[in-house]
Amino acid sequence: MPTNTLLLEVGTEELPPKSLNNLREALQQNIEAGLNQAELSHGQVESFATPRRLGILVHDLADRQPDQNVEKRGPAVKSAFDDDGEPTKALAGFMRGCDVADPSQLDTITTNKGDYLVYRATKSGLDLPSLLEGLLGSALTALPVDRRMRWGKSRLEFVRPVQWLVCLYGSSVIPIQLLGKEASNTSSGHRFMSGWSV
Repeated sequence: MPTNTLLLEVGTEELPPKSLNNLREALQQNIEAGLNQAELSHGQVESFATPRRLGILVHDLADRQPDQNVEKRGPAVKSAFDDDGEPTKALAGFMRGCDVADPSQLDTITTNKGDYLVYRATKSGLDLPSLLEGLLGSALTALPVDRRMRWGKSRLEFVRPVQWLVCLYGSSVIPIQLLGKEASNTSSGHRFMSGWSV
């Protein structure tokens, strides 16, 4: 499975200096927990903060989840078919839930309580862009902020108004939207000492 480095940078108005370290550490912990929960393999996670930005680097991040083997146990074989060999309501409901059209697509397992029908399949893992917006959004929402701010006409809230968002996987922009901003590859330098953006 291919891997690359993920960079997330949230650019804001001036952050509270006393909260910077707590925000940085919490963001790192939240993102690590989210990646682990999503079963996205990764290497070291680093965090950084300045008065106008919070950022994360995730090294060796997989570009998708691993495929998963799915197994669901259905009704007992003896109660799955009627006297004419047709599926009973119990089997028909189980097949609908598994998106199966024909009983021949099911397997049979033997347990100490008898034979049961079982559905087995391989579920493809989701790719990184499909997972990232929700994962990062949850990590940002869970930051320990005493009083959140709103800005403009939006109902969005964050520790300070957000000015830019960078989200790169390797050199490619991941097209996500967070806190009212679309991700790009453009970051801002010092407000007064720098006239450039990168």
